[in-house]
Amino acid sequence: MELKDALGKLDAGNDEHWTTDGAPRIDAVAAFVDGNVTRSMIVEVAPQFTRSNPTLDVAPEPSPPNVVGAPPQPMTWDEGLARYNELSNQMQVLQAERGEIDTKITKLSRELARLQRFSVADEYNHKSDQKTRMEFIQSQQRQRADRAAAAAQAAPVCAPVQAPIDRAMMRKKARGAVRPTYPAAQTGG
Repeated sequence: MELKDALGKLDAGNDEHWTTDGAPRIDAVAAFVDGNVTRSMIVEVAPQFTRSNPTLDVAPEPSPPNVVGAPPQPMTWDEGLARYNELSNQMQVLQAERGEIDTKITKLSRELARLQRFSVADEYNHKSDQKTRMEFIQSQQRQRADRAAAAAQAAPVCAPVQAPIDRAMMRKKARGAVRPTYPAAQTGG
């Protein structure tokens, strides 16, 4: 296949056929052509061929310069008035559409806020403070039980050893266990 035909097979919508600056990729062209392809060969066959100008024979039309502050092209009074009326009508249509969209957004925002309040209230009802506290207490109890089980497995199988404070409390004599008795009061009469 000739180089010119291979350039015609490149797809302007396929990013893998073009470089970032819009020139055809050499490997993409080489896939359609037998032999080696160089950039100079592509430029020689089609000097104006780019992604934005995929035609092989015609040079691209120069785009008008985009200069900020350039003076507007002169137009007649009738052309200016017609253009003004056209733009004015377009602006009114867009403003009306914008008003409708703003109204829809406001309605949806209110509905969403109302539903969000219900969602928050529902979540609060499902997980109250009391329930949270009870879950915490249960988790603490499970942790204590797990630690006790681990300690029981690690301790040797013999008589339990009492802590010194427990032994001291058992040795202590009970005070006030026996109420004092007083002689009966004598009544004179």
